[in-house]
Amino acid sequence: LNNIAEALSLRAAENPARIAMHFPIKVRGSGERVQISYQDLSFGALESRSSAIAAGLKLSGINSGARVVVMLRPSPEFFLVMFALFKLGAVPVLDDPGIDKRALKTCLANAAPTAFIGVPLAHAARAILGWGRDTITGLVTVGRRWFWSGVTLVEIEASGAGQTVAITAGPDDLAAILFTSGST
Repeated sequence: LNNIAEALSLRAAENPARIAMHFPIKVRGSGERVQISYQDLSFGALESRSSAIAAGLKLSGINSGARVVVMLRPSPEFFLVMFALFKLGAVPVLDDPGIDKRALKTCLANAAPTAFIGVPLAHAARAILGWGRDTITGLVTVGRRWFWSGVTLVEIEASGAGQTVAITAGPDDLAAILFTSGST
């Protein structure tokens, strides 16, 4: 296998109904009365949805080798986006949430990303603080888009539904760019 996305494809083909993710989405109460609601995502759903997102991202102009900032909380959407980027051969640019926001601007300038996938708050910070202003042209919002341009992840997934993308990343390709606060 050259790419983790290939491993997902094989696992999904072997047992598509098997649960790949069991993720807490809502916590109610406290102490002994805590009730947690979960979202399950099967290997088949993870495979088909990440493929649709990969195809939608490709249709939007994000291709193999593109550097893509990902500012999402740990969530099913985070994993869907990451697998989609791996399928495309795009390079996720990740930062430690503890990194100073001024330092982040410098890090992103050095990484020269061409796209930004994030939650609304991250997009607002990007727009206000000027992150990637010189290089970022593709904007994808996970959640509701506010005052910036671009598309939502829901729109990206819908545009790529039913399509597949050939996995293009090879063993010598850059996998990711990670910025840490120094404490990780």
